[in-house]
Amino acid sequence: MSAAQVVEYGAQLNGARRLSVDLDGVKVLVEPATEADNKRARQVAQRIADVETDMAAQQLALDGLQHANEALATRVHELRAQLAGAESEIPF
Repeated sequence: MSAAQVVEYGAQLNGARRLSVDLDGVKVLVEPATEADNKRARQVAQRIADVETDMAAQQLALDGLQHANEALATRVHELRAQLAGAESEIPF
């Protein structure tokens, strides 16, 4: 898992600096209206990157939990089969 990166481009004629965030092959462009909006544009771009990174970490954790759940379900199935076999061997 890699963190989403904010890329800042050179200043335009009005001093505004465009930014982009690469989200797993999708590039989100953030363009401030004027130079005065550069700080807010960077905050927005960074927030987008942070949310993407958090979502990727949550997905990774979810994938791990799903794998563990599948392994436990398999083990429960195996134990139930063993129990059924053992119960059938008990004379009544």
